[in-house]
Amino acid sequence: MSLCAFLSGSGGVGKTTIAVALARQAARNGEKTLYLDASGRSRTADLLLGIENQVSFTLSDMNSGLMQEEVLCPVSLHLSYLPLDFFHILPLSEFSDCLHTLKNQFSLIIIDLCPGIHPDLPFILDAEDSAILVTRGDNAGMRAAESVAEDMSKFVCNRQAVLNFVPSFQKEDERMLMSMLAEQVLDMPVSGVLARLDNADLAALIEPAGLSGQVRFAMLGNTILRNLRKA
Repeated sequence: MSLCAFLSGSGGVGKTTIAVALARQAARNGEKTLYLDASGRSRTADLLLGIENQVSFTLSDMNSGLMQEEVLCPVSLHLSYLPLDFFHILPLSEFSDCLHTLKNQFSLIIIDLCPGIHPDLPFILDAEDSAILVTRGDNAGMRAAESVAEDMSKFVCNRQAVLNFVPSFQKEDERMLMSMLAEQVLDMPVSGVLARLDNADLAALIEPAGLSGQVRFAMLGNTILRNLRKA
């Protein structure tokens, strides 16, 4: 089992979009995957997954006597979705108990965390777990991500970054230079560099049968998955 947390220094950097892309790709690869949405009231993963009107339960319902099969919202054959909670923060001990129960049921659990530093990260991730930092490649994006990256370095050994919203007109050598600089600033390898997403790419995430944009996300998803398996 692999657990991977998605973090960002600020909102609007495409963290959830890329987390959904990874979940979709893992499920397409036949891995039993759970998308655990801990992004709070700003959550949008259910919209991207096309299940916004189908989510009825949260993680806290697992401790109220409901069966796991009742609580999880199915997305596709190998992908399920579950929000952390709708209205209040789940106690850390209760969250940890539920998480350990779920770890025995899935090949991959993706936790989509709200932007910013998470002091409770060492209680969420075990030594073998992973974290991915999504950020813009410009100065403002890197500044916001740097403090989160520093916090990650204290608790997470297997960490990687994805640079998003890179100008599409940039040449390959410019993207490589941006990636190298980001690795130095964030002190972690960069798994992918993505240009600004367009509506066709988002549609491809929501509709598994879509073609436009899927090749790029599939390549990124498989790259991240390979890095996770190396840990």
